[in-house]
Amino acid sequence: MGSRRVQDVVRDSIQETVVPPSWIFEEFEAIQTKLATTTLDDTAGSLSTALTDQDKMAILKKDISSKAVLFIESAIKPFVDTLQIAGQNTSRQRRNLRKIIRLWESIQEEAEMLDEEIHMIMNLNLDNTTLLPFYFVSWVYDMKLWVMEWLLMLGFELELYSTFEHSMIYW
Repeated sequence: MGSRRVQDVVRDSIQETVVPPSWIFEEFEAIQTKLATTTLDDTAGSLSTALTDQDKMAILKKDISSKAVLFIESAIKPFVDTLQIAGQNTSRQRRNLRKIIRLWESIQEEAEMLDEEIHMIMNLNLDNTTLLPFYFVSWVYDMKLWVMEWLLMLGFELELYSTFEHSMIYW
């Protein structure tokens, strides 16, 4: 962190963890710059009937790529917050890790919608019997499980609680 942009670190984390199709991040830099300067319009809604199926597919893929950039922008805060928690004391880590799990949960809903759109495009090229992976949901779920595991590994200061309270603490 500091030598690279956070967007690149998040994108690399997604690519290394779940290996999404290469076309999703092909024009990452160009789309990111364009989205920073303009607002996102509904490209799929303005399709002309004169376009070929291949042209429509290219437009849909570009739309998915821009939504992937927006997803990464929204995933920056929980990603950075998760890394910053490592520098805090143990009690603060516990409290903040519980909060960050909720943040990852809200990002997971956004990832589900993005994966559904990717599946829609991929189903046009495949038969209906092929199972398609959930790229972004898997990455968010992996990050969320990592945070949960970290929280459990921190443990609890059990001498502060009576034995009958241990089950409530772990809950």
